[in-house]
Amino acid sequence: MSDYLLRENAPLTEQEWAKVDELVTTVASRLLVGRRVLPLFGPLGAGVQTVPVDTFDLASEEGIRRSGRVFVVPRMIAREFILGWQDIETGRSGVLPLELSPAAAAASACALAEDTLIFRGDAESDGILNAEGCLGTKMSDWATEGAFNDILAAVQKLQENGITEKPALVVSPAGYALMQKPFGNTGALELAFIRELMPAGVFQTPVLKPSEAVVIATGPQNADLAIGVDLSVGYVDQVDMDHRFRVLETLALRVKRPQAICTITR
Repeated sequence: MSDYLLRENAPLTEQEWAKVDELVTTVASRLLVGRRVLPLFGPLGAGVQTVPVDTFDLASEEGIRRSGRVFVVPRMIAREFILGWQDIETGRSGVLPLELSPAAAAASACALAEDTLIFRGDAESDGILNAEGCLGTKMSDWATEGAFNDILAAVQKLQENGITEKPALVVSPAGYALMQKPFGNTGALELAFIRELMPAGVFQTPVLKPSEAVVIATGPQNADLAIGVDLSVGYVDQVDMDHRFRVLETLALRVKRPQAICTITR
């Protein structure tokens, strides 16, 4: 591991570190949604402080070429947790396993923060839902059969703008629940028909509000996620004999073709 994580200063053995790493990775991977929709670019390393975002001229008769480039700063996401010195000693006694619930909670918080950054952005950068130049359509009443028609309208908008890559749908948990109803007289759930429209998948995240959904045409030519430092665990210091650790990562959303995104909002 890199020196900046200060893992050699921690009181954990290699086996204990392995358990921490496995738990953090497992918990985060179960929760992360943005990474299931967007391709990853990297990891690029801790020293990368800016990454390029290119746009392309698709109408050029000389071939597709870069038409613009800006640089964005990867954001750092970090959450700290504390392992008690007595818990560490108990884990080594063989009576009970090492208590790693604080690490799992920190990983969960980082996963939520990552998806919040990807979909909603922050004070200095846009997210998928508010990317400049993205398409949009109005959300109707999903308590009826409105979900299918709204999502179909979003797909049609993408196609009208020359976007033909496989789309994925991201909705709120409430929106996902509203799709679990019979569709007309078919005897099948509305969600089954929506999945036919979404070959890249249907996903839910609490980052989205019930009044929001988004259809994304997948592929690195449209948008990806630049990773500087992938999800890692470092050691911070000792606090009243207990030990403080940090789950951290750096990343940047790169939207290259905003017209490959269509939001569905009220």
